[in-house]
Amino acid sequence: MLLGISVIFSDILKAGSLGLIQSLLVVLSVWYFSFWLCKRMKVDKELTMMLSSAVSICGVSAAIATSGAIKGDSKKLSLVVSLVLITAVPPMMIFMPWIAHKLGLSEEVTGAWLGGTIDTTGAVVASGTLVGETALKISTIVKFSQNVLLGIAAFAISIYWSYTKKDVSEQEKPTLKIIWERFPKFVLGFILVSVIFSFL
Repeated sequence: MLLGISVIFSDILKAGSLGLIQSLLVVLSVWYFSFWLCKRMKVDKELTMMLSSAVSICGVSAAIATSGAIKGDSKKLSLVVSLVLITAVPPMMIFMPWIAHKLGLSEEVTGAWLGGTIDTTGAVVASGTLVGETALKISTIVKFSQNVLLGIAAFAISIYWSYTKKDVSEQEKPTLKIIWERFPKFVLGFILVSVIFSFL
C-alpha cells in the first residue's frame, strides 16, 4: 500500500486501460496453458487448479484463494506455494532485471515484463526497484491490474468446481460474496493512498 505514495494517480489512469487489457490477456492465456499442460501431465484436478491460478494471476495469494474456493488440500497448497516462491524469488527477481539490461530494454518495457511475468507482488516490487523508478511504477501497475482479477477468478473457479464435482450436493453454492472475500484488499489501499498523495 505504501507504494501508492510514489505512484501518482495520473500514472495509474494513463497505464490503467492498457495494463488491464494486457493483464487480462496474460492471465487467461497463461491460466489456460497451465491447465492444459497439467491435464496432459495427468496432474490431479485440485493441484491443477491451484497451480494454474498461482502462475497466471499473482502467485501465493491466487493459490490460497483458489484453494479456499475449491476447499483444497492444505498439503497441495503448501506444495504450490513452495514452487511459486522457489521460482519467483531467486531466479526471476534477480535475473530478469539483469537480462532486461543486457537486452537494452527500456524501463517501461522492463517494468511491464516484470509485472506481467513474476508471480508474487513482493518479488515484482523488488525487481522493479533494481531497474529504476519508472520500471517500479509500471511493474506495480501491471501486477496490481492482475491482482484485481483475483476475486473474479476465485468466483469463476468456484462455479466451475461446483458443477464439475461428482457430488454437487456437498459443494457450497458460489455467490458474489466470494469475489469480495477473495479480493486482495491491499489493491484498494494502494489506489486510495495514491489518490490521497496525488490530490491532497
